[in-house]
Formats: sequence, structure tokens, C-alpha cells
Amino acid sequence: MSNQPSAKVVAKAHGLLTAGRVRVVEYGPDRGHFEVQGSAEEPYDVKVLRGVWACTCPAKLECAHLVAVKLVASGQPPLTVELGTRDPDLDALLDF
Repeated sequence: MSNQPSAKVVAKAHGLLTAGRVRVVEYGPDRGHFEVQGSAEEPYDVKVLRGVWACTCPAKLECAHLVAVKLVASGQPPLTVELGTRDPDLDALLDF
């Protein structure tokens, strides 16, 4: 079994990014908190603490919300203007 997300999950993550549905709430040297507006009425919380990821969505495997946040940190396209620029501290936090 691969540790990589499926092509369908990656495509959904790119869709979330191009729609401007990812928001950085806070981040620091060993933690991050992001909101991703998925299909639910309320946005999902994506958090990372010392390299351990969690998302409040019901998905059991790595979800599109987590992948979208990781794409933001890695600087991979597509990125929207609302997402801003890459930050070295965020890159280090997300281990890219």
C-alpha cells in the first residue's frame, strides 16, 4: 500500500486551492492550524503538531484537506493570490 495520496485526492486538493478554500489560522515552529472549506457547511480544521497531522473531516486516510495544506507549504501550483506567499517557517513546520 502506497503512502502517497491517490490521484483523485490530489485533484480534489488542487480544486480546494484554486477555489481559495484554504486559510492559515496560525502557525509556529512546531505547530500549525488551518481551515479548509470542504463540502460541509463549516470548514474543517487541519492541524499539525510536531509533525503529527489531524483533520476534523470523516476521512480515514490522508484527505484532500491535508494534501491541500501540504501543497500550500510546498509552493506547488496551483496557488491563488489569497493564499499568499511561501514562508520558510511554515515550510520547516510542515517538513518540506
